[in-house]
Amino acid sequence: MKLVIQLICFLGMLWAATAACPAECVCSSVRYDCVNQTEAQLAAAIAELSKTPTVLTLNLTSYLPTTLKAEAFKNASQLTMLLISGDTKLTSVAADAFKGLTKLTSLTIRGSRMTTLPPMVFQPLNETLTMLQLDQNKMTTLPDEIFKDLSKLTALTLDQNQLVSLKKDHFEPVKTATISVKTNPYDCACASNKELGKWIMTEKLNISIQCKLPAALNNSILGMKKWMETCIMPTTPKAEPTPTPEPEPGFPDWALVIIIAVCCAIILIVIGIFCQRAKRRDFEEKKRLEARNGMHQAGHIYDNQGYMTG
Repeated sequence: MKLVIQLICFLGMLWAATAACPAECVCSSVRYDCVNQTEAQLAAAIAELSKTPTVLTLNLTSYLPTTLKAEAFKNASQLTMLLISGDTKLTSVAADAFKGLTKLTSLTIRGSRMTTLPPMVFQPLNETLTMLQLDQNKMTTLPDEIFKDLSKLTALTLDQNQLVSLKKDHFEPVKTATISVKTNPYDCACASNKELGKWIMTEKLNISIQCKLPAALNNSILGMKKWMETCIMPTTPKAEPTPTPEPEPGFPDWALVIIIAVCCAIILIVIGIFCQRAKRRDFEEKKRLEARNGMHQAGHIYDNQGYMTG
């Protein structure tokens, strides 16, 4: 009997949710999926949603207004999941747009035209939010305190935006979360990322910031091996050994020694021959002089060559 009563109650809530489903929405007892909502239609959907406490998820696809106004969801305090996605025209969010969502654990803003967010926009969610997806937007900058006090956050996605640089201050409050910053034109230049990169590495954080620039680091991850080797501990290239010049073709050393020895021997022989000839000339000259002196003493006359003239 108890089971029957529970079934009747469930069917009653399901019928009530379906019967009161706002325009441009598909409704169940636990979820509203609404497309192309105007600001007035969103207010009407939230008014109906607040009457069914079992509705925990609101999905707004292709939201039409350019601004999400203050306390836009104040009457939807039971929501645990909010998705704003699709080809939305949203360009800005009021600082207290999410005020009143005291049970929200998952927030997705995807496909908007926002370039930034108010500094404390997520503060009303700091007691409950565990998942935050901000991918496929146009964001170029983030305030330093954008994630302040979101200590319960376990997953943060910033993929496919236009982010060029980030700081350690952005992630310090949520460093225990799994964080993805991929497919952005992110500049991983060593000088501007040294503090953030070393912090990610030394703390062993699960933060994936994909590099686009400089070209040498394209597709590498900030704080990981390739970035660290390039920016923090670059390796000194090994000096190339100086090649030993090959000896030019010529005579081998032993042949050169023989040639020198032969030349020296020839020189010595030539010198010896000249010396012998010089000695012989001297000897002959001495003999002629002695002979001339002897003949002179005998009364003979000699010419200048030492020969007798008569």
